[in-house]
Amino acid sequence: MGGFLDEDAVRVAAAKSLAECAIDRLQQQGNLVEAERVLKECVSILDGRRYEKGRDGILAATLGMLGECLLDAGIEQKEGDKMKEAEGILRRALVAAELDGEDSAIANALSELSRCLREQGYVQMRKLGESEELITKLGEAAELLERCLEVREAKLGPDDDMVVGTQLEWGICLSEAMRPAEAVHTLRQYLAIQDAKLDPSDIQIARALRPLAVCLSRMGKPEEARGALGRCLAIQEAKMCEDVENLSFTLHLLGLHLLESGEPTEAQEKLRRSSARLGPGHCLVISIELELAICRRVEDHKRWDPGMPVGSSTLHMLDQHDWEYEALCDQFRTKWLKFQPPRGVSIERIFSIQIDPAVRNKHDRYKLTVSINPRRQFHGTSCNEKCNFIVNPQREAPCGLSSCSVCSICMQGFKIKDNVGTTARRTGFSLRYGEGVYFSSVSGKANDYARFSQKTAPDGRRLRCMFVAYVAKGNPYLTKEASLPRNKCPPSGLESVEGMATLVP
Repeated sequence: MGGFLDEDAVRVAAAKSLAECAIDRLQQQGNLVEAERVLKECVSILDGRRYEKGRDGILAATLGMLGECLLDAGIEQKEGDKMKEAEGILRRALVAAELDGEDSAIANALSELSRCLREQGYVQMRKLGESEELITKLGEAAELLERCLEVREAKLGPDDDMVVGTQLEWGICLSEAMRPAEAVHTLRQYLAIQDAKLDPSDIQIARALRPLAVCLSRMGKPEEARGALGRCLAIQEAKMCEDVENLSFTLHLLGLHLLESGEPTEAQEKLRRSSARLGPGHCLVISIELELAICRRVEDHKRWDPGMPVGSSTLHMLDQHDWEYEALCDQFRTKWLKFQPPRGVSIERIFSIQIDPAVRNKHDRYKLTVSINPRRQFHGTSCNEKCNFIVNPQREAPCGLSSCSVCSICMQGFKIKDNVGTTARRTGFSLRYGEGVYFSSVSGKANDYARFSQKTAPDGRRLRCMFVAYVAKGNPYLTKEASLPRNKCPPSGLESVEGMATLVP
């Protein structure tokens, strides 16, 4: 019979001792750096021994611990390179576990590798927003969790707590991977099991309700989504939820639903509570402040500062010290994501546009027919060569010419064929996804189109105009294709097209 050589047995014993030392460093001291060093030494010892196929459990376990250690350090330090290293180690752990053939080790490796991919995805989301790479990464994470669930369910049975917990993580991951229908099915299965086993107000039930609500919104079921959020909030408040951030996220989502449903007063109450719990330093607070401003404007059009009348719309120039001005500047700079010109880019002034109530009402009615998925995005367009509005708006009124998309949008909002798409047609840009209003989360991309609005100021500076709008894109069709045929713009049952092509500076 084959087995480890005596020398190998010594190596394994030394590796086990080192692994126990690393576990002690983590459990007793929380020292990730020292645990990482010891585990790497342990792996080095094990890599130097000979073994037979099917006898690699100790290496799989050690690699798994090292991968977890690197991942936790990466999360703690917000360091993408450390997470990438963890991914490589965890992929090795999965291979070793599969060679050993032990189901528990395989399931653990699948679960940790999925967690690693998701954490990398969260970092990428914060930096770049949605992208092809992000969706691919989250899709692989979902597939790993699906396989993990199959392994654990076969070994432990469908009602085992570990199996049910894996089902919840899989449902959440499907939601993150923009697969709402599958996520809803999985999360409802989880809730059916937990509702039969747990108290209806158990906090574990709340964990599934918020991602369920997000997916229901994407599927165009706002009432069901609102019901799920209401139940989630009731559970969290009844349990005096210690996880302040999760409670705040629920309040925020519910506030957005109320705003989209035309209930700005109720929305403000939820949004204010969310902001108060997060505190002034949280990254979500700036977004909440903007949403509260929208609530106030929707609530009372009559008290809107007249500012500069433009037909039936109103333009109001924001003060540079206004929090809304600062928030928009921050979004513009952080979402540029392209090479800047040698002299850089700066913001000259920002106008807030209050459009014609009839146009706003039409927009509000449309939002009620689509799933709630608002995004604040950029739009670049063209300006008539005789129009000087963006050069000196204090003296020059919008020109009102139908050939000037900038002024037309200011006065009428976005109107397909009237002022949207004309820039692309006139300049040879292709309408890749058919007739429609094109927006981008990347300000640098919108700037490519805004060059057709460029004017020269008296001091020689080059000025361009760019719009920022809340876009009700509903349930989007995600595509990596550079263009689509007309019958897929968007496909039946979906409400918009979202290109996921990799950004090239």
